[in-house]
Amino acid sequence: MILRRTYFFLFLTMALLLPLGCSGGTDPTKGRSTIKGKVTYKNKPVTGGKITLFLGEKETPIPGTLSPEGDYKFSNIPEGKYKVCISTADVPDESKMKAIMARMNQGNKSADTQGDMNKVYGAKGSGVRVIIPEKYQNLKATTIEVVVGKGETEKNIDLPD
Repeated sequence: MILRRTYFFLFLTMALLLPLGCSGGTDPTKGRSTIKGKVTYKNKPVTGGKITLFLGEKETPIPGTLSPEGDYKFSNIPEGKYKVCISTADVPDESKMKAIMARMNQGNKSADTQGDMNKVYGAKGSGVRVIIPEKYQNLKATTIEVVVGKGETEKNIDLPD
């Protein structure tokens, strides 16, 4: 009799808890969003480099890259207000780009040359460094902020002088 009662309560408990366990839990992407856009300086695209978002006071960086056309995209990030830092320091300037192109034209297909071309520009290898004010590279000095809402946000960023 005690064994039957134990099985009955075990069955009853499982029957009551089973629907709760099968609800699918919480969606890990819930409250996650996408932001994309183009970064320009003096009405020209910032042709490559790094873009980093910092959410709130924690200042946890979310790194990204700028395409040769100045485009950026962050997916699956929390909603909120972000400070933005942009750096083009790793992008070759015009004289370095000419040297890389000269090496390529001379048939130098070394890993170093390919690495220089692909470092920031991807496989396209287009564009040259756009010099932007240094303040945009520093979290404490940058004045650029973006607000990421639900779903997908499009925000073009024009860097003022």
